[in-house]
Amino acid sequence: MYKPMMIFFLFFTSFTSNSSELNLGKNYVNVKTLNVRNLASSNSKIIGSKIYRQMVIVKEFQGEWARISRYNSKDNQVSEWVFSKYLVAQQPERPKSKYETNSIFEHIIRTTNDKGKYFLVYLEKRANTFIAINQRVGVSYTGYTKTEINCSKMMYRVLGYTEGHIEYFEYAEDEESKWSSLVSGSSKSDLVNYICAAKN
Repeated sequence: MYKPMMIFFLFFTSFTSNSSELNLGKNYVNVKTLNVRNLASSNSKIIGSKIYRQMVIVKEFQGEWARISRYNSKDNQVSEWVFSKYLVAQQPERPKSKYETNSIFEHIIRTTNDKGKYFLVYLEKRANTFIAINQRVGVSYTGYTKTEINCSKMMYRVLGYTEGHIEYFEYAEDEESKWSSLVSGSSKSDLVNYICAAKN
């Protein structure tokens, strides 16, 4: 009875200790940017890069290096290699953007009739302006608008719009739009008046 229990114990500990290690096949990048080199050496040429959370297919390990493509058919040496220290077996969680991390949820009352509801979901104070993201929840869609607001001049300019996720603004470049004056009763007028009255 002792031997079977001992064998089971050794098998179990071996399985659990190796379960988090890298294996051939699917693995994931665990750093912001991972260099891809043409040989398994830190002195070899950088031929590309992979980004955080990107999946790579490991075909073999050579020391601390992982090959993620086939060998070049000409010399059977050149390939794509990454430093395996920066790979993990499970895909890391997606980091939240600053817009998600610092999100708020304040209802903006409209001064005119509107079928949609407006909410201030992000606000950032800069030197002389505010950067605001408001959400419009409509009957058939939800949209996010990024707006820069100058309270001293009571003017605004739209920097972007999406009907996707708020994290869109983490990667999208701001639009080059002109500063506009307020039109009484408009959604932008209500937004600017709300922020300049409550946040200044």
